[in-house]
Amino acid sequence: MKKPKQNVLIVFFTVFLCFVIIELVLRSISYGYKRSPGPGSSYIIKTPEYVTSVTTNSLNMRGHEIYPKRKDEFRILCLGDSFTFGLGVDIEDTYVSVMNEILNKDNDRFYVINGGIGSFAGGCYKFLIKEGIALEPDLVTVQIFIGNDFYDAERHLDSVISSSKRKDKNLFLKLKGFLYRRSYTTNFLWHRLVQIDYINELLFRLNLRYANREIFLLRYSSLEKQLVKAELEYLENINGLCNKNGIRVLFIIIPSKTQVFKKQLLGTKKYYYRKPNDIITTFCQDRDIPYIDFLDNYERLSYKDKRTFYYKIDSHWAREGHIHAAYVIADFIKNNYRQFFKIEDTEQTQESNNSKI
Repeated sequence: MKKPKQNVLIVFFTVFLCFVIIELVLRSISYGYKRSPGPGSSYIIKTPEYVTSVTTNSLNMRGHEIYPKRKDEFRILCLGDSFTFGLGVDIEDTYVSVMNEILNKDNDRFYVINGGIGSFAGGCYKFLIKEGIALEPDLVTVQIFIGNDFYDAERHLDSVISSSKRKDKNLFLKLKGFLYRRSYTTNFLWHRLVQIDYINELLFRLNLRYANREIFLLRYSSLEKQLVKAELEYLENINGLCNKNGIRVLFIIIPSKTQVFKKQLLGTKKYYYRKPNDIITTFCQDRDIPYIDFLDNYERLSYKDKRTFYYKIDSHWAREGHIHAAYVIADFIKNNYRQFFKIEDTEQTQESNNSKI
């Protein structure tokens, strides 16, 4: 009788030991991004591909203190996640800083602020309420990363969508979320499991599967439908808040690396690589909100050019990607200068617009 119990213990111990070994190996080859310790901090973000120095101001925003707005100033607040923050590049190489230089080349009336708070649309909206509006921007750009922006709202669904009925899977999602955040092995195994069609389909039917890839599905589960609804509600709130305060809005859509380089993995039978982009652009078009979809821009470029925009392993832009983005956004702002900054249609302002911009 003792022998079976011993065998069970041996098997359990062997499995546990393997789990620990795999966990240690994965932790040794994996890395995470260091977060800001708080306002007025200086720290280093280090990965196998880059080392970046970061300094935050009293609002915990990357860069120097924000000075009071000048009388003749055109102020742009760029909100977004780690792409706007400039993860992987020095602050002078972020698209925000480069865009500031471009716009001020012949006109020193612009002040572009880095509001890369490392958050999705919901976080941007909350930042606008708490600090952003008080900075008196004339234009707010909201950067949306298709790679995770929808799924970053997952943990906030209950507070965003009052009709959400998720009690049946809350325990599963909480347990998975707990293990997912704390165990590299669980993270690794989960991504391998959902690549098995049978398991993937079973989880889909039970509405228990969630990963960033599912936002490209032709047929959404109820979770993805809720995530889309939550994302659009946040964008609607941002647009409404800005309009109420006389501020123009520009949405900037950044595709995932899979969309840019491996869209063949999101085939037409089950996935559509442009689906989340189409959802956001249709939302913007219906409300006459200006937007830039970088997926459209990238699809006109060669693979060689696009490859220089990203790090090889990391999903973020390298210096070249930020510079390219800065020129694209700056050109868009120049072409919509009078619309964004409410320039009166007089000879004087028209002449200033033509000569300085």
